[in-house]
Amino acid sequence: MRLFLIISIFQFIILAVGFSQNEFSIAQIQGENSVSPLLNDQVTVNQAIITAIDRDLMYVQSMTEDGNPRSSEGILVDWDDATDFEIGDIVSVTGTVREFNNNTAIQAQTVNKQGKNSTPLIPVEINDSFPGPDLQSINALEFAEGQLVSFTDMLITGPSIGANLAYVSGAATRPLREPGAEFPGINGLPVWDGNPDVFFFVPDGLGLSSNAFLHADMKITGTGIIVQEDFNYALYPIAYTISDEDSIPETIAPQESEFNIGCLNALFLEREDASYELRLQKIANYIQNVLQTPDIVALQEVGGSQEFEDLAALLNSQTGATYSAQSINPTGSINNGYLVQATFTVQNIEALGTTQSFDGGSLHDRAPLLLEGFINTEDGEEELSLLNLHQRSLSGITGSNSDFVRRKRNAQAISVAQMLSDLQDEDKEIVVLGDFNAYQFSDGYVDVVNQIAGTPSLGAQFPPSPQGVIPLINISATFPPEEERYSFVFRGNAQMLDHCLVSDSPDLVVSNFQYGRGNCDFPESMLALDVPFRASDHDGFSVYLDMDAEVIMGDPIVYNEDGIFVPNPFLPADQISFQIEEKQNITAELFNMAGQLMITESLGAIEDDNVSLPNIQSLGAGMYILRLTGRSVDYTEKLIIINN
Repeated sequence: MRLFLIISIFQFIILAVGFSQNEFSIAQIQGENSVSPLLNDQVTVNQAIITAIDRDLMYVQSMTEDGNPRSSEGILVDWDDATDFEIGDIVSVTGTVREFNNNTAIQAQTVNKQGKNSTPLIPVEINDSFPGPDLQSINALEFAEGQLVSFTDMLITGPSIGANLAYVSGAATRPLREPGAEFPGINGLPVWDGNPDVFFFVPDGLGLSSNAFLHADMKITGTGIIVQEDFNYALYPIAYTISDEDSIPETIAPQESEFNIGCLNALFLEREDASYELRLQKIANYIQNVLQTPDIVALQEVGGSQEFEDLAALLNSQTGATYSAQSINPTGSINNGYLVQATFTVQNIEALGTTQSFDGGSLHDRAPLLLEGFINTEDGEEELSLLNLHQRSLSGITGSNSDFVRRKRNAQAISVAQMLSDLQDEDKEIVVLGDFNAYQFSDGYVDVVNQIAGTPSLGAQFPPSPQGVIPLINISATFPPEEERYSFVFRGNAQMLDHCLVSDSPDLVVSNFQYGRGNCDFPESMLALDVPFRASDHDGFSVYLDMDAEVIMGDPIVYNEDGIFVPNPFLPADQISFQIEEKQNITAELFNMAGQLMITESLGAIEDDNVSLPNIQSLGAGMYILRLTGRSVDYTEKLIIINN
C-alpha cells in the first residue's frame, strides 16, 4: 500500500512537471524572430483573451505584457469550433506550434473557456513611429503579429486593388518612391529601403465587407489584427470608420498669355473596349476640366487614328475647341499622338528611331513622336518642338529577364538623348514629355530621365553615357512641391513616371506646372464607372509657357515664301493650297524614303487654287518626299501620309 502511494505521488509529480514544462506565454512562443523558437512543439497557453474570430480561426492575446517590445503578445489559433466562442472570452489553448503562411500559430487540440475578460486590452498603436520608416532586418510589424492594434487617421497610400486590399501607412506624410534599387540593391549604388512603413489593409480579412472603393488620402480609424500575408504584413480590421475625402484638387486655368501643353497616358483607349464610349467621355472630361483644355495634348496608349479622331471630335463638340488629331500610322493599343488646337500651327510630325533595332527587335516599341511648328500669339509666331515619349516599362527590371530589360531601357534612353542632341544642333526650343516609365532619379539599374536630360546622376548599373545634350530642366521634378511629385501609385508608393523636360532658354519660360489629380489615387474599380475619377491609371499634367503676349488662333493655311501650303500630315481628302504670282503648270511627284518614284501627277495650270492629289490613296501610310515643280516653283519637303 505504501509503495503504491509513493508511485502515485511520483506519477503526479512527473505529470505536474511535464505540464509546467509545456506551458508558455504567447511572447515565448512568438519569440524575437520571424519563425517561432518552439516550432512543431506541443504547448499550452493559459489566461489568453480572444480578440478576433473568423470562421475556424481566432486570435488570442496575453492578459499582461512581458515587457519585451521584440515579441508579440498575440497569436493565431487554428480551431474548427472557433465560432463557439466570443471576443473577450478568456481561454486556455493546447496544441502544436506551426507556421501558417508565415504566421506563427497554434494548431489547437483543445480550447477551454476560463472566464470573461472585464479589463480592456491596450492595443499597439499604429502611428508615425510604428512600424516606422527605418528598414530593419526584421519588419517591425513582426513584433505585433497576431496582436491587437489601433489606428487613428491612418493614411491610405494606395487605392483598392480589386475588392480585397489597399495600402496604408502610419506615417504622418505620404511615403514617396526614393532613389535606388529596392533593397538589397547593388553594392556601391543607390539603394531604396522599400518604404517599410507601407503595408496592406484588408477590409474583409476578419469577415467584414470587402471594399473596392478605397482611395489614397482617405484616413481610417479603428482596431484590427496584424497578419503576415504574401511576405508583406497586413492589417485585418475588427472595426473601422473612414474619413472620406474624394474631391479632386482644382487646377489653375491658364492666362491669355500662357500656352498650355497637356500630357496623359490614356490607358489602352481602344474602340474594342466594351466601355469605350464611357472611357472616351471620361478622358475628354479630364482633359477639359482637369488639364484645362490644353492647346496641345500629348497622349500615350491610344488605340489608333480613329480613337484620336473620336477624342478630338468629342472635345471640340463639348468645349468649342479646335483640336485636330496628329499621329503617324498608329497600330495596336499603345500609340503616341497629339491633339492640337489652332493656336499651334503644325509644320512637321515625325516618328523617330523607327529603324533602330535591339536584340533582333525594334529598339523603340512606341517610337518617340516629334511635333514641330509654332505657337500663334498676337505678337507673332514662336517656334516650338515637342517630343512625346513612352519608354519601356519597369516590368521585369528584376528577375530572369532583368538583363534584357535593363539594357533595353538604357539603349532607349541613349537613343532619345541623341535625338535631342541633334535637335539642339538645329537650335530647336524643345519640350520633352510623356510616360518615361522612370523616376526623376536613378532606379539603381538605369537612370533613364537623367540620361535623356543630360543632367547629373546618383549612379546606376548602366551609368548615363554623355550624348552631347545641353542639359534640360526637369520641370516636373522641380516646379511642384515635393509631396506633389508623383503621377502613378505602385504598391502604395507614390512615384513620378510622367515627366516634362524643357530647354534651358530665356525664350522658353515656364510659368506653371501642375499634375491633374483624380486618376492614380483612385481604384481600378472606378475605371468603367460613370464617376469623375480614374479616367486612367496615370495622372496627367499641364505645363504653361509664358508667351508674354496673348495666345491666338492661327491662320489654318500658312503659305511658305513660294506661296504654297501643304497639310502635314496629309489625309486623302486634303488639298494643297497655292498662291503664286503667275499661272503655271505644276507637277507633283511622290518618292518613298529610299528615293523611288511612287506617283507622278500633273496638277494643271495653277495660280490661286486648292488642288487634291488624286492617286494618293494608292500609297500606304508613312513618310514620303513630295516635290512640286513648275516654271517658277521648285518645292521639296518630307510628307507624312495618313490613310483613314
